[in-house]
Amino acid sequence: MTDAEVRPLIAVITGPTATVVNTTPIAAGSGALAPQRIARSIEVEVDLGSAHPQIRGLKGSTTLTLPAGSLIPLPVGTDVEPEQTFFADASRLYEEIDALELDDDGVPFALARQADFTHHRAGAPGGLPGETPGVDYFAYGDGPHRSEPDFSALLRITNAVQVVADGPCTGIQWLEGTPVIEETLYWLGLLIDTRKPIVGQVAQRLHRSISHDGPRNIADGVRFIASGAWDASEPIGPVLVADGLVFSGRDVVKTAARPGGYSGGLYGPLATIDAIERLGMHYLPTRRTLASSELNVSALPRRVRGLRGDVEITTTGDRPRLVESVQVAVDIVKYGRYELSGSADPSGIERRVEQLAQVADLGGFVLEGLTQNGWATIGIERALRAAHFSGMPVVWTGRGQPAGPGGLPPAPFISAAGLPAQKARILLMAALLRFGAAPSAADPIHPTDAERAAIDEHTSMIQRVFDSH
Repeated sequence: MTDAEVRPLIAVITGPTATVVNTTPIAAGSGALAPQRIARSIEVEVDLGSAHPQIRGLKGSTTLTLPAGSLIPLPVGTDVEPEQTFFADASRLYEEIDALELDDDGVPFALARQADFTHHRAGAPGGLPGETPGVDYFAYGDGPHRSEPDFSALLRITNAVQVVADGPCTGIQWLEGTPVIEETLYWLGLLIDTRKPIVGQVAQRLHRSISHDGPRNIADGVRFIASGAWDASEPIGPVLVADGLVFSGRDVVKTAARPGGYSGGLYGPLATIDAIERLGMHYLPTRRTLASSELNVSALPRRVRGLRGDVEITTTGDRPRLVESVQVAVDIVKYGRYELSGSADPSGIERRVEQLAQVADLGGFVLEGLTQNGWATIGIERALRAAHFSGMPVVWTGRGQPAGPGGLPPAPFISAAGLPAQKARILLMAALLRFGAAPSAADPIHPTDAERAAIDEHTSMIQRVFDSH
């Protein structure tokens, strides 16, 4: 990068349950080293040639000055033990990467040499004083901080990411836990109105542990944003950068809890980081996403029909935001063969339909049936057909990662168009924000021709976004 070029400004947003900002526990008094900040400049005497065992011929010692503020690995005191192992945001992580990690050429500051950074929190895994777990931050583990974000938290995250995307940044790094980041990236691709890149960042191993993979993934993500390879005629959508590969956020799937544990789905990775500056992208996704999405916040209506009356979806203003009190519930109904006779009782679906009609503004179902045609029992199909005619659309998909779109489902259901159940659920939730609840038949078991036609029109609108997003 020349002096005349503008340095990228990357906004780093720390999200829920992010292992990449989770550190190994500090074993107080064990003699283990942890990066600690030098309070005042000091001089230390070191043996010449001790930086590497193959340095020969240097005898004696030399004096080095450690300036105040430096992060230096030092033994931890006996009375030091943090309340949480998670960082509250990624600023300390990025500082440690630059100060203590070297690139393949042995050069430090792998991040600062490429870009400038701002740090933000949106459901981060580490709490600040006065914050409440399960509301302000979301950690995993066995301790009192453990919690999972709900749909309201997802709406808050969406608004926070949109605010950052509207700012002066070149691109966004989104940090989240490895098992769920694929769903959040897909959601952000549907809802965020921007042309800037959104890069998912993960780690399969704790920061500071043996062979921790987070620093390399983050440095590769910075390199991807700085390269400009993402700048196509249409947005390519959020991506996951991990293990030297660039995956589409829509297609990526976690398959194992180890480095290399992600699959690019049917089409594979979009690019390899080693070739990003020379070759660019291997291929470009064609699905609508980000600024081109029909479901982004700018395309959403102010109000839609809900299960219990009209529901306010977005706020007024130059840039609409999601109303964070909206309650959307989409259940996944899983089917497996050889169940105990009578145990696969469709009445459970019927009770859930009644419950959602009382507590949710918008609702729906995803059937995860047999691979890959999605079939289940006749009883389950009948119960879900009644749900569909009760204003709660039903999406039909097979288990696992479908290898492309399966056969058409029976009427009146929606085809998942090759999405697995978890991501079909994400897309249906977003589609409900755009199109609202379907009209409800007076008798969902026996809808009239007019009721069926009105519901089919609503179904066709949702099917269109499944086929294009």
